[in-house]
Amino acid sequence: MRGGDFGYRELQWHSLGMFAPSFVTGHLISCLGLTRIMLTGTVLLLLCSLINLSGLATFNFWAANVAFGVGWNFLFVGAMTLLTRTYAGAHSGASGVVEHDDPQTPWTWAASSRDPYETTESTSSPKM
Repeated sequence: MRGGDFGYRELQWHSLGMFAPSFVTGHLISCLGLTRIMLTGTVLLLLCSLINLSGLATFNFWAANVAFGVGWNFLFVGAMTLLTRTYAGAHSGASGVVEHDDPQTPWTWAASSRDPYETTESTSSPKM
């Protein structure tokens, strides 16, 4: 390996490992289940540690970075899936979004004339 290009290809594979599986990770979660994908990500991160401890060859850096990238992707997408499942609809009515009665369009931007920051108290005379 030449001294000037040390590591750039390994980092390239790490970046591909982080972002390329994103195209299929959601499908894998729906087919195999969230727990399996997140456990696979954890195993890949542990495998990355073992590969790093086993030597300093170029292959070790490459394999560890690929395992780290894919493991990170599985855990990140799995965590975002957990987040969206946990907080789906928890903040209805917040940020100008109101719940609509039509089941075909459950969310719509508030188009009312009432200012959401307006208080019901009269502001003409200050209270002391």
